[in-house]
Amino acid sequence: MQPVSPGPALPQQDRSRRTVERLLVAAEQLLGEVGHAGFTIPELSRRAGISIGTVYKRFATKDELLRAVMQRVEREEMTVLERWEDEDWASLDSHLVVERVVGDLSRTWREHAPAMRGAMIRRLQTPDDDPFLNQGLSIMSRDSERFCGVIMTHADEIIHRDAEQAVDFAFRLIIGVCARCAARAIETIAPHPLSWEEMTARLSENVTSYLFGPAAISR
Repeated sequence: MQPVSPGPALPQQDRSRRTVERLLVAAEQLLGEVGHAGFTIPELSRRAGISIGTVYKRFATKDELLRAVMQRVEREEMTVLERWEDEDWASLDSHLVVERVVGDLSRTWREHAPAMRGAMIRRLQTPDDDPFLNQGLSIMSRDSERFCGVIMTHADEIIHRDAEQAVDFAFRLIIGVCARCAARAIETIAPHPLSWEEMTARLSENVTSYLFGPAAISR
């Protein structure tokens, strides 16, 4: 699967890197509040305390800047998920496996909720062939494959006849719950009573029970 398309190379000087980092953090926060349609360079400049000219010196267009925001999120996520390749998952208890992967998958949604929220807002505002959205879908597809590879190390314990279909559903359940918590779409009406820690713990239990049966939780 293709990662987010390359943007401008990161600057080498410490001061320049700090400037870009401050821009990307402010851009992520603004994106989460107003979405892609309401995102403007002048407002970003004001919030970051960086001149408009400096913003455009680093990023030629708004889309280029937003791609850089998602690249930053993706780099952090890949650092976590690439560690999966070095783990002997088959030697671990199935419930522990689920706890670990749920925790890792939810981390991006928790730590980068504004960027993820902004991406979801854009999904509602743009056509299905939007390149920015297609990049996000590619990342989800890649993560799904990684998740399936980990869980299928315990394929003989899965209680469903079609194990791969069950694992795919489990992945969609995890992402759906994380997206709901990150979106805060209706929490002004019905605030979520659980913290992220409580949510991931219950999600892990439910996914474990669905895939491996209720007895797997207490093993």
